[in-house]
Amino acid sequence: SIRAITDSSGEVAARFEYEPFGLVATSTGPLASGAHRFTGKPEDGAIGFYYFGARYYDPEVGRFTSSDPAKDGLNWYIYCANNPLICVDPDGNTYVVLWSYSSSELQDYKRPDGTVDWARFERESPFARAAQTRRNELLAAG
Repeated sequence: SIRAITDSSGEVAARFEYEPFGLVATSTGPLASGAHRFTGKPEDGAIGFYYFGARYYDPEVGRFTSSDPAKDGLNWYIYCANNPLICVDPDGNTYVVLWSYSSSELQDYKRPDGTVDWARFERESPFARAAQTRRNELLAAG
């Protein structure tokens, strides 16, 4: 999510802090209204919703304002499987799980100097391969 906006001289002109589902907790500065904010999406200042491409999202209720175009799952209005702390929805069609690896999960992929061999991890880790496959599918879909 956008945390700050700078002006043409590089000075911070606006700052934002968000609650987990995107409601703006604090907003300061002259460029604070109508900007790209939560997850980088543009805010429709007239209604206070974010436009995700496929549909609008209402941060007041933490739900999309129209049903899932794919009609996937039981709740067609839910945002990020109701878990915005580990998921992001890039376009209003599907969510992506963000992941953080613990050092024990990466132990098998460490070099003798202690750094992680990310290329090897991406080649050999089933999770990394699945994530890359899903990423490629999303990119191919546009």
